[in-house]
Order: sequence, then structure tokens, then C-alpha cells
Amino acid sequence: MKLGKLFFAELAIVIVALIVAVVVVEVSPNLSKRSTTIGAYNAKAYATDTIAILKGEAFSTSFDYSGYEPAILVIDVTASDVQSQGYLSFVCNGRFLSSVYVSSDNQRASISAITLAGAEWVKSPSAYTEAYSNQIDFLSDSDTGFEGTFDYQIDLKGTE
Repeated sequence: MKLGKLFFAELAIVIVALIVAVVVVEVSPNLSKRSTTIGAYNAKAYATDTIAILKGEAFSTSFDYSGYEPAILVIDVTASDVQSQGYLSFVCNGRFLSSVYVSSDNQRASISAITLAGAEWVKSPSAYTEAYSNQIDFLSDSDTGFEGTFDYQIDLKGTE
């Protein structure tokens, strides 16, 4: 009889300890990292600017991502002044992403990159940093590159 009561008392203590641990992890933003997530089907703008670029030039921008879930990268570009039509290329964290042809007739582009099979386009922070600085490069080739002014916006969409 005493052994049965002792077993149930120990079981009750373990259950209470588990409930307390779950509450502490969910309530504390430093432990759960909930405050840095984007959330499923939500989007968050990370960088926006206007750039004037000449043929043969490159422009870089960076943004800090502090979430841990895989994110969908979306780059929206709108040319406001096309001086010379041509290709505008995009590089994300040193990896070629896409190239689009910009002309007076084709002034808008939206590029999306989705994480597949562990190939992360947007890097997450490590155990030693609070955020990872991701870099997007806009490149205009010296021969066939775009020349003009464009607006860009970098969004991340949540997947979890």
C-alpha cells in the first residue's frame, strides 16, 4: 500500500515538473525564440531602398535574420528609370539566385527562393550569434547589364 502511494506521489511530482518546464519555455522569449519568428503565411519586410546602377556596377545590401525556421526569400524590383535595358542579376549569400531582363516594357520583377533539401537561401543565427547577416548583391554586367534606377524590397515569408 505504501509503495503504491509513493509511486503515485513520484509520478505526480514528475508531471508537475514537466508542466512547469513547458510553461517557463513558452513564456520566456529568450528560451523559446518565439519573438523572432515570422509565422506561417506571414511576411516581413527586411530591406527596401532605391538604387541607381550603371553597367558593370554592383550594389550590396544586407539584412539580419534572427529566426530559426526556414524562410521564403522574396525580392521585388521595380525599375523607375530605364536608361539602358539589360540584365540585372541577384546573388544571395554568395550563391547566384536569378537574372532578369529589365526594359521599358518589363519594369517589374519578383524573385522567390524557397529552401529545398536543406539548401538554405536565408541563413539563420548560430548558437553564438543573435542574428545572421544575410547579403543580397545586385549585379549589372558591363556588356548586357541594366542601367538605370530601381526600387527593391526584400521580404521573408514564414513557413512554420
